[in-house]
Amino acid sequence: MRVGVHTGKVICGLVGTRRFKFDVWSNDVTLANQMESSGMAGKVHISETTLEFVKDIYQVSEGEPVPDIRKVKVLVEYYNKEDQRYAIKHTQDESLIRTYFIEKRFDGKPIITLDRSRNPSAPNDSNNAPSFVKDQPKTTVDPAVVSPIGSNEVTLTAASTTAETEVKSRGSDVEMLDALWNLSKPEEVFKFPPISRFSLCFLSQSMEHIYRHQVLRIPRRSVLVTLATPRLTPVTNGLAHFFFFVLVSVACFINFPNLTERQLILVAPSVVFAIALFLNLLFIVIIIIDLCSWGGVCPGANRALQKIFRGMFNWYVRNTMGVLVICTPAIFVLANFQICLFWFSRSNDITAVADFSIGEYRMVHGLLFTFMLFNLTLFPNFSSWTKSVSAMILCIIGCLLVHWPFAGNFYYCPDQVAGFATVTTARDLGTSPVWLASAESSLFPWEITVILTLNLILIFFLNRDIDISFRVSFNRDYEASQAKKAITREKMQGEWLLEDIIPRFVLTDLRKTNKYSQHVDDAAVMFASISNFSEFYDEQYQGGQEMLRVLNEIFADFEHLLSSARFKDVEKIKTIAECFMAASGLNLVQRAENKSPDDHLCALMDLAIELLKILDDFNQQMFNFQFELKIGYNIGEVTAGVIGTTKLLYDIWGDTVNVASRMYSTGRKGRVQVTEQVANRLSQHYEFEYRGKVFVKGKGEMRTYLLVGRKSPPTS
Repeated sequence: MRVGVHTGKVICGLVGTRRFKFDVWSNDVTLANQMESSGMAGKVHISETTLEFVKDIYQVSEGEPVPDIRKVKVLVEYYNKEDQRYAIKHTQDESLIRTYFIEKRFDGKPIITLDRSRNPSAPNDSNNAPSFVKDQPKTTVDPAVVSPIGSNEVTLTAASTTAETEVKSRGSDVEMLDALWNLSKPEEVFKFPPISRFSLCFLSQSMEHIYRHQVLRIPRRSVLVTLATPRLTPVTNGLAHFFFFVLVSVACFINFPNLTERQLILVAPSVVFAIALFLNLLFIVIIIIDLCSWGGVCPGANRALQKIFRGMFNWYVRNTMGVLVICTPAIFVLANFQICLFWFSRSNDITAVADFSIGEYRMVHGLLFTFMLFNLTLFPNFSSWTKSVSAMILCIIGCLLVHWPFAGNFYYCPDQVAGFATVTTARDLGTSPVWLASAESSLFPWEITVILTLNLILIFFLNRDIDISFRVSFNRDYEASQAKKAITREKMQGEWLLEDIIPRFVLTDLRKTNKYSQHVDDAAVMFASISNFSEFYDEQYQGGQEMLRVLNEIFADFEHLLSSARFKDVEKIKTIAECFMAASGLNLVQRAENKSPDDHLCALMDLAIELLKILDDFNQQMFNFQFELKIGYNIGEVTAGVIGTTKLLYDIWGDTVNVASRMYSTGRKGRVQVTEQVANRLSQHYEFEYRGKVFVKGKGEMRTYLLVGRKSPPTS
């Protein structure tokens, strides 16, 4: 093994749109590569720049100087005889940089080696094929320490040693446990919700806006719809409210006194009842129509009805209309009660109450009014302050009417009519139950006031507690949905990144066996290199970043072709600096579906032709600089696999790959060079011209051919 080390600056990033990997570029990187290529086996070859940092640690021996490519480049105009026009190229002064080989440390310490337990590539006793999960020595499993998480993470305790080894599947379970431990405790989340303690509004304005419009959102099809769904809550609460309203209205009419002028007195309560009934029915109908609109009952009117609903039931309109509707039962009870009081206070015929129990009437209506105040705790989607303030206004009106002078005449009526022989009350007959004693007292108005005040306080805290609980529940659901969206987004991004690193057909086997290696016969390999990119690259402008942006645009145009169905058999393998590597026929399942066994070979050759056209079009847009593309192509058997344990890499190896690499390095600019085997195999589809014998490292003299063009148009 040869190792080259150089110290300098680099540009790091990604180039291309698919099968990309994190990489570094710069003249210093190229110089480090020269350190490796010009080095000696078994030694570390370093530059004089690196020596300045380690000269006090290592003893070195001097090596051969190498060209220094870091000098300032100068733009020079020259005449291109082939293109018959002037062009611009970079030139730089030639210089050399001194190099050295590391011999040993001055302190005599040995080179530090990686501990076996931390080295995933260290040999082990197992005869199994290499895997991404470390093979552990055979041990006795202690059931007490087996992790309950599952098979992904198991802790083993050896019987003969105190050392513990741990098998981790890429750290996924460990990361999950760390995330769970870092979560806030549930009691802290629910004890300190992110809302204002006074207004009960979310501290975040965006969160408050989402909460106020949650009732307008249509539940997703994947969400289980229940009675607690925000879109259904107004319906269930509206039906419950309407049931209580009808029940209380019937109770009020039944308990209405049987008086001489009953028909006349019932006119006013009936009008109030009709108005309240109309508002309640209208409220229910609107909610049900909206429920039908998003439920698909009337698809033709869905959009129109939803727009109407959004306009009528925004936060402020919804609270105003809703509170007006849920106050109607209490208003009706109050109106029914006070109309009777007003009539009795103005009546000249006090004997009309002969068959009527005043205490019972007062007690029943007082209980109904108190009971209907709790109707203001419905509809958790409404503001608790709106409902509590409405309840307070009703209580104040009720207390004022109870203490009204006209009402006082009625309350004290039993004492005033005691002298009339024609009046018969329940108290006089001794049939009044015990629970009516307070209603027949002159202190009943003050008792009603105290009861209403206590109920108002209870309603205030109930509304506040319901609002807080509803908001906290919404906040947790919202955070859970956002976390789910984030997880889904990250999962999709992770799968996208993984598919850009490893082909989709490889992932299936990789997930099952955690390893992948495949021998492929009759595969095609292509290398396309921009041979003069080093002349174009210059670090004087933005450190070379703009030059890499140009390279990224070229490779992105190359990779855009791979999305076409015509090149479905072609896979980009990787980019090596300014070299683009691709292969075809690696997916054996997809390859078996082709009509001809040569389809995947022709697909890669057609891609090579298209790459030349794309670069020519790109050169037309360049200012006095023409990129030159050399392409090498070969056919044969390769070995495809995934290597690495942390930064996985899909790659191919074999003599076919090496020869394809030599075809481009010894080729001609703007041409595709192939071996004699390729020319004979594809002679029915393409026309080739004999170039001659070319020396290929490791192969000697090889007969090579240059592609002229296709004999027949490609099939789409």
